[in-house]
Amino acid sequence: MLEWSKAFFNLQNKDVQHITYATITVNVVVLLYSIVLFSYALQIRASIGVFINMVTEKDGNNLSNFLVVVGLLCLPSNLLSVYLLYVALTSDISRNSQVSALMYSLPFIILGTICSMSIVCIMIISHVYSKHEALHDGIMEAMNNYSSNSEFKMSIDKLQLQFDCCGSKHYNEWYTIPWYDSNLIKNKEKNYQQSTPFSCCSKRSTFVCIHHGIESNSLPYRYSRDLNFSISPFGCTTAIQQKKKSIGWGVIGRILFVILLQFAAATGIRRIRQTHFKDDAISTKSKSWLPSFQKGKRKTNKDEKQSLVEGNSTDTESYQT
Repeated sequence: MLEWSKAFFNLQNKDVQHITYATITVNVVVLLYSIVLFSYALQIRASIGVFINMVTEKDGNNLSNFLVVVGLLCLPSNLLSVYLLYVALTSDISRNSQVSALMYSLPFIILGTICSMSIVCIMIISHVYSKHEALHDGIMEAMNNYSSNSEFKMSIDKLQLQFDCCGSKHYNEWYTIPWYDSNLIKNKEKNYQQSTPFSCCSKRSTFVCIHHGIESNSLPYRYSRDLNFSISPFGCTTAIQQKKKSIGWGVIGRILFVILLQFAAATGIRRIRQTHFKDDAISTKSKSWLPSFQKGKRKTNKDEKQSLVEGNSTDTESYQT
């Protein structure tokens, strides 16, 4: 039989009560933290999700949805844990078959949620490190419609201002896109060759933003491409991807914290149930940290020999009788 650990503890009545209170506290913390996860999901959607959704079809909801899934996984198992632990604290669960069955199954249910959360972590890593081709295509489509569609224009301007970026992968993508009013070219008011929208101006630059004739020197503004370049050099796809990686690892860190708490809860619940099914219900030695495939006390070679001797003695007495 498979045995997960061989740690022995002498548990007295107070010890069991302390473990029960501690396990209840852990479950309550997980429940409260689930609410924190829901709140953080809304923050992610507001800080990055809505901007991604401007140029893609709901791709900005993925990270927040992962957090919501983790919060929903925690709620039923931990609410049930708090209820069963309260019952265990106020009564003898060994006399209640339904509660006993739930207490036995609950650690396995919690371990199932831990496995599900681990899968969510893998999915998050896969998502944030993907190529984001849909995001690139959406940004390019909005850029190509910049001059003809006010909604696309507003979306691109907000995106570039929010993430301090320009274009999809590089600012020079704007050079081949007629993003400006063609009447300005006919009237020859300005030279719009090698130019970008004003929203491409970098927030980090301390110079006057020159977003027309970027590659050439400008005497009136004392502009030199090599000395006072003022356009953001980062593409929006790259900037958003880096932001998603940062947020993604923050989400994974929060999920790992929940997994640690769930692991502690499963350990405590298993220990509490074991103390209610021993001959000496509270004062006992117990043998496993987590749900074990072993049932009852494992027989050693010495125990087997002793049983064999006792069996032979019984047979001899029966024969003599």
